[in-house]
Amino acid sequence: MKTNLIIFSKNRACQLELLLTSIVWFAPNLFDEITVLYKALDEYLVAYHKLIEMKPNIKFVRETNFRS
Repeated sequence: MKTNLIIFSKNRACQLELLLTSIVWFAPNLFDEITVLYKALDEYLVAYHKLIEMKPNIKFVRETNFRS
């Protein structure tokens, strides 16, 4: 039985990349969909944008206002 995965990430794009790569290598058929909810300061956004380009099959959602 497959399921969906939500990953929360804040200012840790390299750490997130290692997690996503590990999932692909060691559990490739475990999840139907992977969604990353991320929040980043301006100096970390470049790394997240590179990661978004590297992982087109993963849905990335930038957190802008958690309350709304």
